[in-house]
Amino acid sequence: MTTQPHADRGEPGRVGRTGYVALALACAVAALLAATSDVHVSIPRLFWDGGVDVGTTTCGSAYDVTLFERDGHLGGERAVNQDEIDAACVSAAGQRMVLAGLFTLGAAVSLVLAVRARSRGPVPSRRGVGGRAGGLGGLGG
Repeated sequence: MTTQPHADRGEPGRVGRTGYVALALACAVAALLAATSDVHVSIPRLFWDGGVDVGTTTCGSAYDVTLFERDGHLGGERAVNQDEIDAACVSAAGQRMVLAGLFTLGAAVSLVLAVRARSRGPVPSRRGVGGRAGGLGGLGG
């Protein structure tokens, strides 16, 4: 007695359309997080009065730094080394946007594969004469 595989599972070792859609969704969420989360650089801020803000410097979201502001200044007093911070922020945000672009590309490819898997439908099984796999009664070919 043989059982028919689930329509979404197809052959063993093949990813069904549900898997491709899940992968596309995960890539889209990762792209959104990569583009909208804040960028941090490990450069302390030095102030004119001799004060030092030790720790990481927050630059703003990756898309904001890369596409609109082109600097890492969020407001308030400008640091003495603001040019160095700006260069590091723009570089880190650019890398983050490239990562977001790769995740977006992964989501697009996964959606195309999901559409192709849907248009193929379930994989038909190859049955020989008498309903057995492998040809004439399982004896040949």
